[in-house]
Amino acid sequence: MIHNIAVKLGKYMALISESDREREEILIYSVEILMNYLIWIVSLFVISMLLNILIPKLAAFSSVVVYTVTFIFIRRYFGGYHTKNSMICLMLSIVVPMIALFVRYHIDFNIFLLLLVYMISYIIGIKIGTIDNINKRLSKEEKSYFKTNGLKAIKIIFTINIIIYLFGFQEISDMMTLATIFGFVNLLFGT
Repeated sequence: MIHNIAVKLGKYMALISESDREREEILIYSVEILMNYLIWIVSLFVISMLLNILIPKLAAFSSVVVYTVTFIFIRRYFGGYHTKNSMICLMLSIVVPMIALFVRYHIDFNIFLLLLVYMISYIIGIKIGTIDNINKRLSKEEKSYFKTNGLKAIKIIFTINIIIYLFGFQEISDMMTLATIFGFVNLLFGT
């Protein structure tokens, strides 16, 4: 359904801008990605707001925002698993943050677990590095660039997480830690 709408919108945009066939394909792909992101963000927003109303103590909205930003930051540099179907990807992108939210509600990470998670993540980042996908192959230089910056990103996330933890914002720290765990599990599934 999303793909069909993207095709129609992309073709219409190509017609208006008098684009060639290659440009039309890029427009269709871009519209589909944009629509998926929009549906994903709106869905997460609505679900987390409903959870905030039903279980105020859960702090669902802020937790999901922290999780999502951290996860995207990691995924941007290291890549990860890609489903064959964009609808499955969308569903997983909505369900996994909700799972993380409920895991966070039942598990509190201490400073030693934080250190362990980030040490393991850093080692995985060094050993595996950035992975590409079928639709976008990366050159060795691009992989090196993303890996180097990804390792810097892990250091930044870790530093911010430790500071947040030490200032007593346990929920935020836990969500950052869970996003890191899920981000690197996603990377492992993508290899």
